[in-house]
Amino acid sequence: MFDVIKMMHTLSHKSFEELLTLSIAEGSQSCSQPSKVELITTIIANRAARAMAMANDSAPDRTRTRYRFCENDGTEHYVMLTPEQERFMRWNHDNAINYDCMDIDIIEDINWETP
Repeated sequence: MFDVIKMMHTLSHKSFEELLTLSIAEGSQSCSQPSKVELITTIIANRAARAMAMANDSAPDRTRTRYRFCENDGTEHYVMLTPEQERFMRWNHDNAINYDCMDIDIIEDINWETP
């Protein structure tokens, strides 16, 4: 868990120079003449962003199904598809759509097929 209050308390006891050094070491960007509050805010925001990115990277994506596509030459592709992408993929397969032999244009006035 990311405890912002505890981190604010801990950082507020550091000197301006310590905060500036910590901010630079953690790769935090701040204005040219930041205040102590701005340094603390920037450090916490960057730590929170890193924590969220790590949580998102490690969390399983339950909205997508994993597929392995194998081409005729043995090339493999591993993809995760949303339900909408999966329906589109199945529609393409069921209708034997060959993208190598077709042009694709954006058209407005036509009777649409909805997979």
